[in-house]
Amino acid sequence: MRTVPLVRIGPLFLLLAAGWTGPARAAGPGAPSDELARRVHEGDAAMGDALRLAAGTGGVFAPVCADGERLYGIDVSKWQGSIDWSAMAADGVVFAFVRASDGTGYIDEYFDYNWAEAKANGITVGAYQFFRPNQDPIAQADVLLDMMGPLQPGDLPPVIDVEVTGGLGGAAIANAVQAWLDHVEAATGRKPIIYTSPGFWDGSVGSNAFGDYPLWIAHWGVECPSMPSGWTDWVFHQFSDSGNVGGKSPVDEDWFNGSPADLADFAVGMAVCGDQMCTSGETPDNCPDDCPPCGIVPPEGAIVDNGDACYELYGPEQYWREEAAGYGGSLQWTAATDFPEPSNFAVVRLHFAQAGSYVARAYIEPAYAQSKMTVYRIRAGGQEFDVPVDQSTASGWVELGTFEFAAGGDQWIRLDDNTGEPNDATIQIVFDAFEVAPPAGGTTGATTGGGTSTTSGTSGGTTTVGTTGSSATEGGTDGSTAGSGPGLPQDYGDDDEGCGCRAHGRAPAGLVGMLALAGLGRRRRRQVPKSRSRASK
Repeated sequence: MRTVPLVRIGPLFLLLAAGWTGPARAAGPGAPSDELARRVHEGDAAMGDALRLAAGTGGVFAPVCADGERLYGIDVSKWQGSIDWSAMAADGVVFAFVRASDGTGYIDEYFDYNWAEAKANGITVGAYQFFRPNQDPIAQADVLLDMMGPLQPGDLPPVIDVEVTGGLGGAAIANAVQAWLDHVEAATGRKPIIYTSPGFWDGSVGSNAFGDYPLWIAHWGVECPSMPSGWTDWVFHQFSDSGNVGGKSPVDEDWFNGSPADLADFAVGMAVCGDQMCTSGETPDNCPDDCPPCGIVPPEGAIVDNGDACYELYGPEQYWREEAAGYGGSLQWTAATDFPEPSNFAVVRLHFAQAGSYVARAYIEPAYAQSKMTVYRIRAGGQEFDVPVDQSTASGWVELGTFEFAAGGDQWIRLDDNTGEPNDATIQIVFDAFEVAPPAGGTTGATTGGGTSTTSGTSGGTTTVGTTGSSATEGGTDGSTAGSGPGLPQDYGDDDEGCGCRAHGRAPAGLVGMLALAGLGRRRRRQVPKSRSRASK
């Protein structure tokens, strides 16, 4: 660990106080100026590229030195290539920031590797985004949030890298930066860090309204960096853009202003349920006060249709089809597979206001239902049940059984595509509305799934549905959950009762939401025609 107490060298300190900003730097080692210009103007820029192109980071305001102890760190992107993080740790790197993207257009393909491997080697990690003021700030923020995922204990707050104008004036840049900051803070519960240089901020942004945000100041070749307008102190200082660290060169080098205990305090702490911030592993199931569920099923029951907030579609988007048919005039379908693991599947989240017995039903549109081997998996009251249904003989509402649901969440209905039917036969599986209702209520005339009466084993004297014995969490067999990818807005497709569903007697909106999670696309490719109903066979 490199821990360096601050030493003020008389002549140097006097020069800094007089406004000297250290030697100007041009393109920097390993990156000619024409390549920097391409990155900055066309895209795929890393932290400091615009500052290198502008040949300097300095400002004219009085320098501010560290309070005492400092910790050594780096910031990296794909331009460092594959990094040996064990070598970085051995060379004294305590913390690291890794690039997630340049705006919305350039995703850093090394992000996942850098994030995971740095953590695995005991390095405190944060994510940064090269910010493009002329792009939608919310869309940019969402890219970062989706890549980073929920902050975990020990993570550093995310960073907005402000070093280009995008052709905008200072007020417009400040407004875009503020929109990004507000969106990320609302999503993470932590104030983001602003990275900039004194010269760029004062020359191009000119706002003194951001002093409440932690500052990461880029000022190379100096011990005590100058402060831009609005700040009186710094948390991180990028002091070099040409380090040789862990066998990699050039690498940006940074100081943290404080001790290991200070860094731990600055990083994300353990989640506190009830603090009105959904962070650090909190979910609608373990802390609904901080992380409101997608919707709540009222005691009288509800219908959840495709497009509602609690209806989630997973898997490669190209294998999903939408048809203007079925309940509410919209359904989804995909082809069955004989793969060992599901590729496309749906999960309906169920969070009940009141515990009790509820009948679960699925709506099946016969014109698009061809599978004879579909299995609906239901999680209720801490148990899981498999209900086989021959969709090819079903029509309308099909009863899946009566189940004892607990109050609260961690309950769901799931339908997978890996039924075991031949992949090349293009046998269609319908994904449409689901209903949960008390036994005496709900939709009448429903047939029974699988040709037999199915109920949970908690009601006396009834037939018990066989449990799967699996330990699937949140409805995902591969460990992924809705939080792993871009989620539907909380009120998407919702009615005014806030249940993320359709209260009885209301028609659904029929909107469709897609969730194509990373990793699921690695399944074997298969052909799915654009539209195929029984009438066209």
